[in-house]
Amino acid sequence: MKKFFVLLVLVGGVAAAIYFYDPFLKPYLEPMVDKVAGKAPETSEPAESEAEDTETTPAAPAPSTPGPTQPAPANAAPAAPSKSEIDLLVEERYPIPEFVPLTQITDNWNNIPARAMPEQVTINVRVPFSIRDSSGKAIGSSIATPGTLVKPVRVQGSNLLVANLANPAMQSQVPLNQTDLKAQIEKRYNAFVFDYTNQIRQKRERAKQALMAKPETLAAIKKDRSSGGKFDAADDPRFAPVKASITKGDVSGFNIDEATAFRWNGSEKINGPVHKGTYDTVTVKYEARTIFGVFPGEAKCLMQSGRVMGWVDPITEEDLG
Repeated sequence: MKKFFVLLVLVGGVAAAIYFYDPFLKPYLEPMVDKVAGKAPETSEPAESEAEDTETTPAAPAPSTPGPTQPAPANAAPAAPSKSEIDLLVEERYPIPEFVPLTQITDNWNNIPARAMPEQVTINVRVPFSIRDSSGKAIGSSIATPGTLVKPVRVQGSNLLVANLANPAMQSQVPLNQTDLKAQIEKRYNAFVFDYTNQIRQKRERAKQALMAKPETLAAIKKDRSSGGKFDAADDPRFAPVKASITKGDVSGFNIDEATAFRWNGSEKINGPVHKGTYDTVTVKYEARTIFGVFPGEAKCLMQSGRVMGWVDPITEEDLG
């Protein structure tokens, strides 16, 4: 056994010498040496093929790391045109008020103001009416059928006290929701808001045209704004005829209790559609209070020799009588 081992070592040494010193035999002995060393056999042909592929085939680009996904741009609404100085001025002078919500006006239909009540409402159910004498004894009665018109008197809880149109002394209660009272008031409210808003927009357009046609008016308003728009003392005796005119109802839109400030403008030339000439003018600021909200505004009083000759809009010079 010992001899065999020595022989094996000698043969291995000879083979190794041949392997390293004889390039011709190296390709044939290399697989055997690799096997003893525990390596997988390598061949030169695949290596050459891979080299060729590396030279001839361009490297694929490295995949880029995706960034955060950007949302597709929505169809952007066209930008609103910028407002001119005149546009801003007339919007300030003719504001669209904040209307009081109908639920607030009617206290959620628990307390409807008398001036909000329609003259008549239609009932949807049969309603018995009776008339009683001073002792409470019924002395007459009738029955109103669905579709009958009656006069609303006041809300009582969830009911509406109504009166017979032919004989208002005959009264009865009907469920509020069995009448068209709410529908009538809602219709009136919506119509008021719509109409008033349109009136303001029309006034703005007329005022815009007036200021473009009369630069001196625009200059006066700008000067007034820059000075803070100061008003005079309300007890100035020059305003006595103005106050008397408001009290008489010569100007529409507000009453004397709603006038909040007065300003003496001095002599001014007016060229409105109704009033033309030179007048002493007084600007009156007011806040008209209605069941639908508080509506601010201004009016101009025209005077000659201490007598009120009329009222106009301060910008358009339209008659306000």
